[in-house]
Formats: sequence, structure tokens, C-alpha cells
Amino acid sequence: MERANPRTVSVRSMAWVDGLALVLAAPILWFPSLRPGLVPWALLLIVAVWVLDRLLGGKIWPASVYNPALFVLLAMAAIGAWRSWVPALTLPKVTALFLGLALWRAISRWVEDECGLWLVVLAVLLLALGFALVGITNGLRATKAPTLAAILEQMPRWVQDLPEAERGRASANQLGGVLLLVVPLALGAALAPWDRPGLFAGAFNGLGRLLAAILAVLLGAALLLTQSRGAWVGLAVGLVALVALRWPWGRWVLLVATMAGMVFYLFWGQDLLAPHVVAAVNDTGGLRTSVGTLTLTGRIQIWARAWDYIIETPLFGAGLGTFRARYAGYTGGYWGGVVFDMGTPHAHNVLIQMAYDVGLVGLAAYLALVGLAICDGLRLCRQGRGFGASLAAGIVAALVGYHVYGLTDVVALGAKPGVLFWAVLALIEAVQRVHGIQHAPST
Repeated sequence: MERANPRTVSVRSMAWVDGLALVLAAPILWFPSLRPGLVPWALLLIVAVWVLDRLLGGKIWPASVYNPALFVLLAMAAIGAWRSWVPALTLPKVTALFLGLALWRAISRWVEDECGLWLVVLAVLLLALGFALVGITNGLRATKAPTLAAILEQMPRWVQDLPEAERGRASANQLGGVLLLVVPLALGAALAPWDRPGLFAGAFNGLGRLLAAILAVLLGAALLLTQSRGAWVGLAVGLVALVALRWPWGRWVLLVATMAGMVFYLFWGQDLLAPHVVAAVNDTGGLRTSVGTLTLTGRIQIWARAWDYIIETPLFGAGLGTFRARYAGYTGGYWGGVVFDMGTPHAHNVLIQMAYDVGLVGLAAYLALVGLAICDGLRLCRQGRGFGASLAAGIVAALVGYHVYGLTDVVALGAKPGVLFWAVLALIEAVQRVHGIQHAPST
């Protein structure tokens, strides 16, 4: 009888220990103001697992080509947290960011085969479904898209008051942006080719595809219910990118559609589309459509004020998580209300918000992270095979769609559901390792 490799047993055991530590620490780190005395213990629990892994022959942090940009971003986030004058706003950002990085480490460290990759993908999708259920049942209202009013009125409100949220409610726009990171991912997994030999392997692959397809439908429906027009546009762009990356014929379809769009705009667009664009940008009343009123005047005002804040301290940012306080004119001291209810929550643009939180240096590091992930994903689409290539196409489509949404909205650095962003980036590294296509060793 063949004996199990002690090293393999140790790795698998540590993977389960790491996962259990994340599950136990997550509620505390997501809502640190509820039990502030437990926050140091939750952080210590995760770090203790990392140290134990190091003592057993592993590493505190896996080697990766992403590490230089990641460490610069974290250094700037630490400076941004130090510069904050509203600890109540900054602490949840710091703890949620730490949790997201711990999730990145766990995925990068422990996924070693395609079975593990499938399990992580499904776990990430289930986590996203949990965010969707909380966000939708926390009180979404048909304030933007009247066509969804009948559906939203039937939604139960299971979560009456969400801690550390504006007026106790989850942000529908933020939920839409987060779901953008996982819907293309779920579709990429569901569309993976059936290329595994053997009855059991084939059945496992088929079950994974079925579950991914079901979750893609549920998460896609939740995204539509958020009424976030930016998320809808991002999803459309992400789906086009997925088709173009997943199938060779998709690129030809994209090329033909792009050329047809250019011809249409050249001959008819200036008369049919330009007036509507001008109305959306300049008219305070906005452009009335079947999905609500479209307007950018409010966004433009927010961007202008955010830029004024950024140029005061361009290198180091204006304070992690403090945008709403700065926008409300809060300078510290007594505040008669709840700090999470003041001002405007963020800059409504992913690049402007990143520059505000962590400065232009941090923004450059963020762009480097995303750029590396997209480049690696495109390389996996070309050189990978089967499930890995299909999953990489979904990840690239998710990142593209999210940053289209990010032109007018943002899931700010350290936002609670932002852990999914770090999970998506880690999955790129996991796919590279499983398929033997990578820049640097990660174990």
C-alpha cells in the first residue's frame, strides 16, 4: 500500500487551517466597530497561521511577480491610513483590505491542481452570492429603473440594518460593481470545455460547470436588480470581451461590430446620438430613458472637487477612506450624526478614488497590478488550455468590465466586498501555477 507523502499531508492540512482562520476572522474584520476588542485577535490568528506555515517549511508570503507593485500599494495604503483624521472611517477599510490580502495569499499559496482551482472558483462565487443576498434584501428600492419596481417591491428585507453602511443600507451601485468581478468569471468557468478524461473526472468537471452556470444566472440577475447603469454597461462590455477571448470567431464578430458602429456614427450618429450625449453631460435634468434618467453633471462636480483634494497632496493621498468626511467639510471633533452617513461616500471613479486614498504613487502601483493581471490573463488565453484558458478569459473580461464601470463609480480600496477583487487577481496566479505558465515560482 502506497504511503502518503508527509509533505503533501502537511500542505493539505495547512490549507484547511488557513481557510478556517479566514472564516473565523472574516466577520470581525468586516465589521470591526462591532467588536473592536476582537480585531487584534483576529489579525493575530491569521498572522499566526502564516508563521506556522513558515515553520513547517512554507513562506510568509508567496514569491510573485505582483509583489513589487502590491507592496508599494500596501505601503501607500499604510501612509493613507496614518494620514486619516477619522479613524472610524479608516479602520474598516484597513481590516477589510487585510482580509482581502489574506484571501489572496490563501489562494496563491494553496491551489495546486485543477480540482482545487474548481473548488476555489465555486467558493468565490458563493461568497459573491452571499454579498448579493445581503445587498438585495437590505432594502433595494426602484429609484432608478421603474421597470424593476414590481420585482423589487416583492424582495424581503432580511437584513434590517447593515453595520458601517450609509443609513444602514448596502450601496446598490457598489454591489453592481462587485458582481461585475464575478459574473464573467462564472461564465468563463461554465463555458470551460469538457476535456478531462475518465468517468469521475468528467463527472466532476460537469458538476462544476453546472454549478458555475447556475451561479452565473443568479449573480447576473442580482446585478440587474441593483439598477446600476454603470454596472449594466460594464457587464455588456465584459460579455463582449469574454466572447472575443473565449472563441476565435468572437474576435471577428467584435471587429465587424466595431467597424459597423464606426460607420453608423460617421453617417447617422452625430444627428441621433450626439444630442443625447450633450443632454446627459450638460443638462442638469439629464436624459430620460426607459431605465431612468441618465446624467453626468453630478459626477463631474464630484470629480472636480476630488481633483482639488488630490493636488493638495498628490504623492501620498488625502487619507484612506476619508473622502466622505472631506466632502462634508468635517475636520474632526464632535459630529452630531453617524460618520458613515456624512458627505458623498467616494469619488465615483476608480482612478480618482485610488489617487485620493493612496496618492499618485499608489495609483501607479494599482495600475501595474491590474495591467499585469490582464497581460497574464491574455497570455493564458493564448497558451493555456481547457478550463484554465476559459477561466482566464472570464477574469480578463471581469477586469475590463469592472474598469468600464469604474469610469463613473467605484468599489473603494478596503470596501467590504472588495475582497472579491483580490480573489480574482489571485486566481490568475493560481491558473498559471496549475497549468505551468508563470513568471515566478509561488511556493
